[in-house]
Amino acid sequence: MNHNRRYTMRNFTAIALPFIFAAGLSGMMFTATLV
Repeated sequence: MNHNRRYTMRNFTAIALPFIFAAGLSGMMFTATLV
């Protein structure tokens, strides 16, 4: 049960990490264009 939850969390992190990275990158690009 606990192992399954940890696997789900790791899977969620693997999915969410690229989105967070892309969001931060686009935010930096937007700030760079603004300035």
